Amino acid sequence: MKTSIQLITVFLFLTVLGNAQTVSKRETLTQKGFNPVLNVDGDKLLYTASGFSGLNLVDLKTNAVLEISKDAGSGYEPQFSTDNSKVFFRKTIFENNRRFNAVQSYDLKTKANNELLAPQRLLNKIYPLNNGVIAFSGKNILRATVTKSNATPVVVSANEDLKIMLYNGKISYINPLNMPETRYIWVSLSPNSKKILFTAAGKGTYICDLNGKILSSLGSVNAPVWFNNDYVVAMEDKDDGHRVISSKIVLISVAKKTKTDISTTNKIAMYPTASGKANRIAYHTENGEIEVVDVMM
Repeated sequence: MKTSIQLITVFLFLTVLGNAQTVSKRETLTQKGFNPVLNVDGDKLLYTASGFSGLNLVDLKTNAVLEISKDAGSGYEPQFSTDNSKVFFRKTIFENNRRFNAVQSYDLKTKANNELLAPQRLLNKIYPLNNGVIAFSGKNILRATVTKSNATPVVVSANEDLKIMLYNGKISYINPLNMPETRYIWVSLSPNSKKILFTAAGKGTYICDLNGKILSSLGSVNAPVWFNNDYVVAMEDKDDGHRVISSKIVLISVAKKTKTDISTTNKIAMYPTASGKANRIAYHTENGEIEVVDVMM
């Protein structure tokens, strides 16, 4: 019995030590904001104010800050171009009390701001392409490209009816959990374009293939994003029915289902973003602190 207890103690010690070694650096930015978005290289970060008002960029190497937009709604799901030279974001206008969203392109070198897609009534998530952007608008797919390409992009999103929409040359709908009333949110495509990450409200977070076959269940976590093809970052939160009372950021192994705590226990940490290329994760706290964490993989 004593030997068993000693072995368990050693195992727990090594587990804790291993988790502690996962986080190699933690930094709180001087800038305050919400809903950070890292670029692929992990050296630039977009952030917005409460309610997605305005959009700013901070260079994590120099700490220089650039204001991209002051517009309301421009901080909602902005995207970097694939070569990190531009930022794509929404511009919201109202006509007859109806909301329309256009897609703007901001060139980080020239500071030029151009409209890529005219205002749309049901514009969905923006996806960067090598030669422009693509987005769902209702039941349509929209593209704005600067050069021709014969490649067929693969994109996924949740539409206004909370259905998973897949475009792979044509638009199709996926219902991986065979839900009579779909409630899919936080839908994204893996970096290798072979797997779909999503959360089903009230059921949990899952990964499926492009045909809707469930490949993995990640449990009760929210706001999941891909770290790379093998890991997912998400928030593990609890609420009292009115407000969030606890929330931490976790790194999840898709194959092993193991979780590693990324945020500290004394803060409510939410809505992560990740750069697997840089082994970097960022998130905001309830007070608008933006924390950037480097991990060892």
